[in-house]
Amino acid sequence: MQPFEVGRYATMFSRAGSGREHGIYNAGHPSPFLIRHGVAEDPFTEGSFPVGLVPEAEYVSAWVKLEPGDTLILFSDGVTEAMDPAEELYGSALARGADGAVGMRAGKIAKAILESVENFTKARTKRTT
Repeated sequence: MQPFEVGRYATMFSRAGSGREHGIYNAGHPSPFLIRHGVAEDPFTEGSFPVGLVPEAEYVSAWVKLEPGDTLILFSDGVTEAMDPAEELYGSALARGADGAVGMRAGKIAKAILESVENFTKARTKRTT
């Protein structure tokens, strides 16, 4: 086995399974949202360190059964860590926006998320006097 090199790691999100049942593995990646029955849920509470950060890290799966009409939204930390001019993180704004994605096709969801992040990062800060 190669010696562990500090400072080299990657976040990952992976799935295993077939059909509707999937094992979800999260290694330091932001947890995806599941839109089910018109509501954005965050059902993936299992997770671990990014791959390579902690050599002895263990990775467990969370199982989910996708139903017809479900939408799974995956995104990178580049979305949640985007900052506005006041250095506020976009963070949970994605969760609020995910509710608006109900019934949208994948391309439109991606476009809506990217536009939302772009608008957030360009927003002007309000001054109070």
